Amino acid sequence: MNINSNQDQVLGFKDVTIMAVTANFGIRWIPVAACLGASAIFFWILGAVMFFLPLVIIAVQLSRKHPDEGGIYSWTVRALGQKAGFMVAWLYWMNTIFYYPAVLIFLATNFAYFIGRPDLVDNHYYITIVVLVAFWLVTVISFYGLKANKYLVDMGGVLGSFLPAL
Repeated sequence: MNINSNQDQVLGFKDVTIMAVTANFGIRWIPVAACLGASAIFFWILGAVMFFLPLVIIAVQLSRKHPDEGGIYSWTVRALGQKAGFMVAWLYWMNTIFYYPAVLIFLATNFAYFIGRPDLVDNHYYITIVVLVAFWLVTVISFYGLKANKYLVDMGGVLGSFLPAL
């Protein structure tokens, strides 16, 4: 399914970079970096230059060349066929099943400390409610399209990763 031409440029270099940085260099890694000391900065820069910068450039170029919906699935189908596309979609989905609940549990526990209620960290009902509300909120926002998701990711990246790092 093709999207119309005014949505072709929804995600740019800045947006994909924020997504990559937020997903991999979030606030949860700051204590680890503190334990490693100054050498962590070198390895983060090395990882960014050797992995994330090429990843972002590739994703932006592929999304501009093939602006249809489907992302990595449609790119893989074009290049390698239906079986490879299915495998990519399946592996991405399997990764997502474990990644997002873990991130949302992390969010719920940190929010409990933020509001001054560390006792909620062990409350399974609280964790479940926060995770489900966050999932449904993101699902509803997704119905409004990629542009709405872009603003959510950009805002989350700035508020959740960049500001705490300062």
